[in-house]
Amino acid sequence: MKANRPLAALLALSLCVGPLALCSCSSDASSEPKTSVVTTAAAAEEQKQIAEDFESFIATRISKDQLLANMRENESMKSYEQSGADLEGYAEKMASKYKVKIRGVDMLKDKAVAHAQLVSPDFGKTADALVAERYGAVKDEADVASMSEDELMCFYMELLTDVLADPSFPLRTDDIDAVYVKKDGSWQMDNPDTTEAKVSVLVGQDANLSN
Repeated sequence: MKANRPLAALLALSLCVGPLALCSCSSDASSEPKTSVVTTAAAAEEQKQIAEDFESFIATRISKDQLLANMRENESMKSYEQSGADLEGYAEKMASKYKVKIRGVDMLKDKAVAHAQLVSPDFGKTADALVAERYGAVKDEADVASMSEDELMCFYMELLTDVLADPSFPLRTDDIDAVYVKKDGSWQMDNPDTTEAKVSVLVGQDANLSN
């Protein structure tokens, strides 16, 4: 149908514009949460600080403001917004589907490894069915056939925003780890750029662009 190409383009632009979405990462959502033995109150406090830092690191990158900023870095997305698309509303619904949970922190001799799970929207077959159902319900009234490309993209952004608001929209869960080392007396993420790239891949990999 006429909407397939704009829909794929919209998903590609809005989900794959993260700053470092160029690397690959593995995940194992079925693995059991990792635990470590904490023997002192000081160690427990350090573990808590690492967990809070890692959670904040991921949460910042899946926030509405960050997703919106990423979208606005793309000239096409900015053009659609100027044509009337509610980019902010779309980013807000996208962000509402992301959740982060710290699974544990392993305190080792010279480093610590923090483990998190990232819940994100799953643009697979179930999502396709929801979009198709919504499209079928509104296409005739909207007169899609007569729309310009910009009008069609605005229409689909509104359509996807509505579909994302559906409580039954499918979600996926992926694991992501980060290594921390002690520098200048405090625990710091060892390679934040690498971890940011992993988050960017997980945020962007769910788009189904085969249509």
